[in-house]
Amino acid sequence: MSRYNSIKTLDSFIADVQQIIEVVQSDFVTLDNDKLYQQPAPDKWSVNQCLQHLNITGYHYLPRIKTVIEGAVCSCQKNTDHYNSSWIGEIAVSYTKPLPNGAIPKPMKTFKKEFDPLLSAYTEVSTISEFLEQQNQLLHYLQQAAQVNLSKNRVTSLLPILSFRLGDAFRFLIAHEQRHIQQAKNALKLI
Repeated sequence: MSRYNSIKTLDSFIADVQQIIEVVQSDFVTLDNDKLYQQPAPDKWSVNQCLQHLNITGYHYLPRIKTVIEGAVCSCQKNTDHYNSSWIGEIAVSYTKPLPNGAIPKPMKTFKKEFDPLLSAYTEVSTISEFLEQQNQLLHYLQQAAQVNLSKNRVTSLLPILSFRLGDAFRFLIAHEQRHIQQAKNALKLI
């Protein structure tokens, strides 16, 4: 388990999300539909499918994060100076976060078919605008999280038997977004 300064960590998360927003706005917003939807190979996701997957994942995590934060605020819970990551959080982030050189570690299959944009019943309205809206929600929750204990509160993961500490849920969600944004950038290079 690692120990993190709560405020510095939240500030770092906010900077990471702002960077993700900048990449989407600069690299993906101006794409024509051919590039947005073109898969680099039949078994590789397009830019749109990467963002669609992140939107589907956001629909899972963001309401749960909101509920946890609201419950903690209502109970007048106070934040602590530090939070301790769990071993589950450390493993999840290490298997997910892109490497500093942009390489994506440990390719993996999507756990549940409803999170796979090739198989899910999810229908998009506007994948990019929806993704940016979710990022603004995430920024709001990160700001609210400064008021609560990042270790004490838990968020259910994709596997119902596992839950993340709130700080780890943020770390994992952002690492997951970084992974698929990098995947989308890589897809653009291949088409």
